[in-house]
Amino acid sequence: MAAPAPSPTRPKLALDGRAFLSRWGALLALVGLIAFNLAFTPNFATWQTLNVNLTQVCA
Repeated sequence: MAAPAPSPTRPKLALDGRAFLSRWGALLALVGLIAFNLAFTPNFATWQTLNVNLTQVCA
C-alpha cells in the first residue's frame, strides 16, 4: 500500500500587521518623515540641507 502524497501548504493570505511593521516599520517612518519635511519645511530639498543633515548624522 502506497503512502498518501503530502498535501501542499498554502501561504497565508491574511496580512499580519505586526510582522509587516516589524519588517518595514523603520523604512515607512523614514519615508513619512521625508515626505512631511518636503511638504512643510521650506528649502528642505536643497543640496545645502542634504549636506548639513549628512554632516550631523556622521558626527
